[in-house]
Amino acid sequence: MTAPCSGQRSSANKEDLLIMAVCTQCGKSLSHNEIGLFKRLVNRDSTEFLCLECLAKAFRVPEERLKEKIREYIRQGCTLFTEE
Repeated sequence: MTAPCSGQRSSANKEDLLIMAVCTQCGKSLSHNEIGLFKRLVNRDSTEFLCLECLAKAFRVPEERLKEKIREYIRQGCTLFTEE
């Protein structure tokens, strides 16, 4: 494995970030897929995230629509998501 470029986080730091991530609005612990959806829809480089409920409110869509998008991205093979 090559060393990360200056300004980039190592993969270990990214994993730590995912483990400790909480919704910046309500404080709920986030799943891998909630983080992936936020990155896919809002900003791939983000280090702060919203849970599905808060993201649905922000986008003014039903939470179920966001769950459908997660399933769609999983079917497409997007590596930001895992089957839970």
